[in-house]
Parts: sequence; structure tokens; C-alpha cells
Amino acid sequence: MAVSGMKKFQQALKANDSAGKEGDAVALVGADFAIVPTGGDTTLALKPSGLLVASCSATFNTKIPSGYTKNEGKIDGCVTTDYFPA
Repeated sequence: MAVSGMKKFQQALKANDSAGKEGDAVALVGADFAIVPTGGDTTLALKPSGLLVASCSATFNTKIPSGYTKNEGKIDGCVTTDYFPA
């Protein structure tokens, strides 16, 4: 999907996390688009693409190991990272 504003997109991810929809609080993002894969195999297949994981899930964010990029998002509690969970 095209994303015209990453801040607005992250607000939606954060709202999903607040509503208890943790799986809907994480997406893959590029400069102006997002991909929400339907399964772990698809996510891992996209790993070499250079996309980042956008997460507003506190549970996911605390599991990002050291050594991976972890950039603060445009919304408090959101990050982008190059960590793709297995």
C-alpha cells in the first residue's frame, strides 16, 4: 500500500497495538509504501529486499537484539529496524 505520511501510518500501527491487535502493529516499510505480509515465510523471503520493519508493538520492540538497527519512529513507542524475527 502507498503511504503518504509515515507519521499517520505509525499512528495507525500504534492504535492497533493499543487495541490489542499486536500482529497488526508491525509492517514492512520502504520510503513511501508499506507491506503487511500474511505469513512468516513471506516476511523472511522479503528480508534481503532492504525493507525495514516498522513496529509500534512494545512486545516486539523489546525483543530486538543488540547489533540490529533500531531507529525511533515518528510516533512515541514506534521504531524501524532491520531485525526480522525468524
